[in-house]
Amino acid sequence: MPDAYPLPSADPASLGFADTPLQHLDRLIRQHIEDGRYPGAQIALARHGKLALFRTYGSAKTEPRHVPASD
Repeated sequence: MPDAYPLPSADPASLGFADTPLQHLDRLIRQHIEDGRYPGAQIALARHGKLALFRTYGSAKTEPRHVPASD
């Protein structure tokens, strides 16, 4: 996760995010990409002005394959 961009980061649990739903969300997005619903995705979760989670999945382009940037 980028340092203090756009928000300072914090542990998800310290901001009240439970681990099990976050794991479910991660699996769901990965499965959707594998199923071809969309080529890629990014998620960001924040609370109280702090970034709890920032993840990039899949590809930025469908042809040729290109890993999306995390910025």
